[in-house]
Amino acid sequence: MKRLLSLLFLWSWLVSVPITVIASYWTYRSIDRFYTYSVRYDPLRPNAEELGLSPIGHYEVNRLAQQVRATISGNFDRRTSELQLVHLFFPESSLSMLESHMPQSGFDYVKGRMMIDGKLTKVELKYRGDSSYRWAWDKKSMRIKTSKDKLYEGMRSVNLLAARSPEQLNNYLS
Repeated sequence: MKRLLSLLFLWSWLVSVPITVIASYWTYRSIDRFYTYSVRYDPLRPNAEELGLSPIGHYEVNRLAQQVRATISGNFDRRTSELQLVHLFFPESSLSMLESHMPQSGFDYVKGRMMIDGKLTKVELKYRGDSSYRWAWDKKSMRIKTSKDKLYEGMRSVNLLAARSPEQLNNYLS
């Protein structure tokens, strides 16, 4: 029994180190997002409770779980999606500029390229929306604007919206 306990203690780092690393990453991401979106901005604005530390912590746990599920299922499940792909090409500096002081910095257009009919076309991109559902999380709502002579499927301005809830996907899923 003594040998078993000493063996368990000797190999306990195999469990404790990954748990510590994951918990540290989760804590860092949660506190960083909380500071950025809840402390830096006026906490008395409408919908301020959705940017509290607890909802942000839940979001980060769900995000980590989704990344693990996507990685695991991506290795085994090779189904193709029926969703239309939108190919956007923007410099890192432009995206960093959009993220620099959210939500105000997201209202300015940045220049980039988009694949339209097999050709790279100049477009402008900005984040959109006035609620934190649209700009505080990893998937942000965007507006893409093309030139007047190069339309994307007959539209000059295209909105890519981040869903507020799973219920918004019902039309597609049904």
